[in-house]
Amino acid sequence: MLLTSALSGLLSTAVLAAGYRQQPLSKSSSKSAGAWNDAPHDEGLFKPVGSLSALSSSEYTTLSHPLFPKHSARIKKTNFCDTTVAAYTGYIDIEAKHIFFYFFESRNDPTKDDVMFWTNGGPGGSSALGLFMELGPCTVINATAIEYNPYSWNSNANIFFVDQPVSVGFSYAEYGEHVDTTEDAAQDIAAFVALFFENFSAFKGRAFHMAGESYGGRYVPLFASAIYDQNVQLAAAGLTSINLTSVMIGNGMTDRLVATTSYFDMSCTAASVPPVLDISTCVRMKKAIPRCEKWYTKSCLDQFDLMNCEAALNFCDNELSEPFAATGLNFYDISKPCEGVVEETFCYPITKDIAQFLNSTDLRSLLGVDPAAPPFATSSWQVNSAFTLSGDILRDSTDHIAALLERDVKVLIYVGDYDWICNWVGNERWTLALDWHGRDAFASQELRTWDVDGEPAGKTRSAQGFTFATVYGAGHMMLLKSALSGLLGFATLATAYRQQPLSKPGPKHAAWGGGSYDEGLFNPVESLGVLSTSEFTTLSHPLFPKYSARIKKSDFCDTTVAAYTGYIDIEAKHIFFYFFESRSDPAKDDVIFWTNGGPGCSSSLGLFMELGPCRVTNATTAEFHPESWNSNANIFFVDQPVGVGFSYAEYGEHVDTSEEAAQDIAAFVALFFENFPSFKGRAFHMAGESYGGRYVPLFASAVYDQNAALVAAGLTPINLTSAMIGNGLTDHLTSLISYFDMTCTPASVPPVLDISTCTRMKKAVPRCEKWVTKACIDQFDHMNCEAAAEFCSNEFFAPFTASGLNPYDISKPCDGAIADTLCYPVTKVISKYLDNTNVRSLLGVDPAVPQNFSSCSNTVATAFALAGDMLHDSTEYVAALLERDVKVLIYVGDYDWICNWVGNERWSLALDWSGKAAFSSQELRTWEVDGQVAGKTRAANGFTFATVHGAGHMVPYDKPKQALALVNRWLAGEPL
Repeated sequence: MLLTSALSGLLSTAVLAAGYRQQPLSKSSSKSAGAWNDAPHDEGLFKPVGSLSALSSSEYTTLSHPLFPKHSARIKKTNFCDTTVAAYTGYIDIEAKHIFFYFFESRNDPTKDDVMFWTNGGPGGSSALGLFMELGPCTVINATAIEYNPYSWNSNANIFFVDQPVSVGFSYAEYGEHVDTTEDAAQDIAAFVALFFENFSAFKGRAFHMAGESYGGRYVPLFASAIYDQNVQLAAAGLTSINLTSVMIGNGMTDRLVATTSYFDMSCTAASVPPVLDISTCVRMKKAIPRCEKWYTKSCLDQFDLMNCEAALNFCDNELSEPFAATGLNFYDISKPCEGVVEETFCYPITKDIAQFLNSTDLRSLLGVDPAAPPFATSSWQVNSAFTLSGDILRDSTDHIAALLERDVKVLIYVGDYDWICNWVGNERWTLALDWHGRDAFASQELRTWDVDGEPAGKTRSAQGFTFATVYGAGHMMLLKSALSGLLGFATLATAYRQQPLSKPGPKHAAWGGGSYDEGLFNPVESLGVLSTSEFTTLSHPLFPKYSARIKKSDFCDTTVAAYTGYIDIEAKHIFFYFFESRSDPAKDDVIFWTNGGPGCSSSLGLFMELGPCRVTNATTAEFHPESWNSNANIFFVDQPVGVGFSYAEYGEHVDTSEEAAQDIAAFVALFFENFPSFKGRAFHMAGESYGGRYVPLFASAVYDQNAALVAAGLTPINLTSAMIGNGLTDHLTSLISYFDMTCTPASVPPVLDISTCTRMKKAVPRCEKWVTKACIDQFDHMNCEAAAEFCSNEFFAPFTASGLNPYDISKPCDGAIADTLCYPVTKVISKYLDNTNVRSLLGVDPAVPQNFSSCSNTVATAFALAGDMLHDSTEYVAALLERDVKVLIYVGDYDWICNWVGNERWSLALDWSGKAAFSSQELRTWEVDGQVAGKTRAANGFTFATVHGAGHMVPYDKPKQALALVNRWLAGEPL
């Protein structure tokens, strides 16, 4: 982390209260027992050096400690780097292990100022990087020169830089000795700290701070804990304890799981910079998070199993880390590309200059580097591999942090907000989740801005000795890559899709007549041209004796084509419909069925506001609409189910599930095609928007399944060619969790909610997914599924609705009360138009239908909600239709929030069908209208996903030209 004076003042120090009774932080072990001398301390046998000033600049002085006979240190005065202060270098010798260190006195008052210990991470990174690149008294500017660093952390503190463990930097070992766990390393560091303070009495009692970055997030909590625990032995021997005051961790890897899952946030949301990965990759990453969390928790946290834990981490890294690695961006500063090869330069070429500088023969001599020490390297891959193979990198250190806080050791976690690899999102998450007595007080604090010289420097929250801070514009500056990356390969299981019936047989299928079909008893109408404008003609079907239809010619709206209206009658249920012939060639053009959503909204909205032949402009007038979808197709608009628009029921009859509604619609479709032979064999497309994402897959499936009965009866099947869903609610769970993306990232517009709300929303995502998956998907439990959906809605929906923005177009505020106008006042104008007596008469609306036409029926919506229909998704129906060569088009206005493009793209990519790999492998590309970009699209094997730029929930309303171009190309079988 490249820091200036911005961090000065963040941490205030306090001397440990006298009489504080220490509790062990670590269990006793053979290592700690071996390091401590059990013999009583004889003051006469131990002679401390006394003062740093007594040290020589030409030879080492050896330090020892009465409690640590295996540990000694060599130290010499080495005036270099910063000529304004005294500097020292030396080795910590633990038999065959030799750890190199630098020590610089404070520029302020070395006789009184605190003492700081600094380590870099890796594992295997040399603290020379921290010294010469980040926070030391001088900075290397090329392979032969250094310059004074005015922002060095020795401005107000005496500071150590330690190349640990052995084999890092100038540290080395003999006879194959090595250290491969943080616990091992901690014992050596703790002994050295005691040795230093005991030999130089001027430092006794001074506040001591342990600091580090990157893998220092693992090191430092354990090092500090070892020092704290060691104080018990020091006190028992009559020696002065170390005044451990605080722990400081910069961009630390403290909780591995949380850090790994946060890679999604850093790569795919605007956590620091705009998303840097493509959408399909981000969807894959997002879907991998629950599996990563589950596997890692089971194998690494609940019960540590080295082999399975390694496999879990490899899965998580492959899914969440590798996509970012392929971008060429800097792991340590997401705002810029990586310079050089990461394994050679860590994306910073200056690291190679530092290595060359430290390999100078004269400098090695000045520093007192042992001849046995190998050439300097900024990082040791051997140490990194050793720590990886031992499983050390799989463990987190959060429990040690909590234990230190419980013992009044203060903790500072600071994070550069451009760091990707040990980022602020993950660090903030684990700090908020940390289990300690001050958790509630800490978590309740809002992030606030902290300043330097009157300028914002970052965000911070603090309580009871625990501080979290971000630093604007700063990255990470240290190595952390798993040596085991890629060791575990994954094989994809090949599964053959087994076709299942699209609908389960049941009482609803009793709509089909049980008797044999006798041609002589059924007389089709034959032609629309024979229909009357003054009275209804009744249609019937030999297989559906309970179904009939009334239809009349109702030339209105578009005088250039024939128009018809009528009712589908199912005993006491009566469903109203409009039908318009094509403006192009009605005798040959395809047929489209259109329904709006809700559930409970009238397709009159689609007709008069979006894609129909005319648009209502005031309460008495409808104007010709040049971009109507009947430009090249014959089209139905159907007010379904009963209780919607001009549809109604008698005797309390109602429909409250999409399955039920599907049977009525499928029967009507068969009835129409059988009565008008000129339409037989024509391509038929089922289309809808919003809750049509639930309706249309089931309606199309019912039509498809019904074909078997038609064929068996010797009748012509319906040529179901495609399903078209605009801004659909097809996968309820994916839609719910996508509200975070739409609200808190620039998926369509810049984030619209504050960070704390977005953080809360993001944290709610896993719980929502888990609860909905368990209660609604794995095994449907109506009561628990309702509770899960309500929780998700409260977490994701409520914060947005409170914003006053339009849920159907996030780029603008809601116009009017949503319950009254749906944010579009024209809906009230349409209602007034359709309440006009002359219009109702012309359309043939039954007198039983009350006045006060309503765009949407709350009664129907409530019925569907109570039946649990809204808790089911329809993705399996989409997959089954695709398997049966029924094409599917998913189009989405990119400004829609409520059924947005993010959620729709996610489920389309995740859809389990034979063409999944082909579809998912397609990159999103732009599609154009009249040479202008209209949106993005991907398509494969009959499945197409498309966005429409600048459109909201009702694409044909916002972008009529683009919507018509889209549907015309779809009907023609052309790519977008």
